[in-house]
Amino acid sequence: MKPQIRRFAQTLSPELFHWCRSVHLRKRFRRQFSFDQRLFREAFYPGNRTPEVLTGPFRGMFYLDETVWGPITPKWAGAYELELEDIIDDIARHGYGRIVNIGCAEGYYAVGLALLDHKPEVFAFDLDPIARRQARRLARLNGVPERVRVFGECTHFKLNELITGKTFVVCDIEGHELVLLDPAKVPGLKNADLLIEVHEESVSAGIQRVEERIAGRFAGSHSIECRVSHDREIWIREHELLWQGRVSRERMLKSLDEARSGSQVWLWARARRPSVLSPK
Repeated sequence: MKPQIRRFAQTLSPELFHWCRSVHLRKRFRRQFSFDQRLFREAFYPGNRTPEVLTGPFRGMFYLDETVWGPITPKWAGAYELELEDIIDDIARHGYGRIVNIGCAEGYYAVGLALLDHKPEVFAFDLDPIARRQARRLARLNGVPERVRVFGECTHFKLNELITGKTFVVCDIEGHELVLLDPAKVPGLKNADLLIEVHEESVSAGIQRVEERIAGRFAGSHSIECRVSHDREIWIREHELLWQGRVSRERMLKSLDEARSGSQVWLWARARRPSVLSPK
């Protein structure tokens, strides 16, 4: 679909546009990933076993067995976005009152974080209507439907309204992060901890990269750390007893492939909060 036609269709009927796009993408993902998914399921979840996450912070979380956004096998393995594992592991220790997951897909982070820490409310957003249905099903499958609330579009107003007290925002919105995560329009972002997946644009020379522009917005209010994707050799070595004898090393590596077009960058931005002095 040409960009002009896409923009016109999205403006004319946004929900119908998202449904059509969602169905089209699922057909593509099914063709691309169903073979690997079947082999992984047969090796690790024989019979009628419900898939569950095998390693990582969300280990033991029950999971869907259907076509999701992208490959499902890295999530089943627990190796999905392995670069962020220590950050996710520490979520409960931070004492968040709210978690906002923008671009939740089928709910890997929204439901996983609800299981990891039973205290915060979890608000999940995604424009994809199939993803929203899947996220609700995943929450029910894991017994947390009342704690994971799923919505469509996340606006500046809605996001600012949700940031109250100590809030963690995890954002993966395919390039829209530069528009939404604007502290001039969402002042509450200055007080929230942010985990942002960065999607670079094709820009002319002299234009700042998205990573630099977002980091610049929060440089005065946050401590910012950059994470960059790496291969899965460490996971393969650490979990050798898990996969050996079930699948070949090459097949396991293929199952961990997140099908990204290139290197991925995330920004982990922690709000600088004033220290509380003890009374003398």
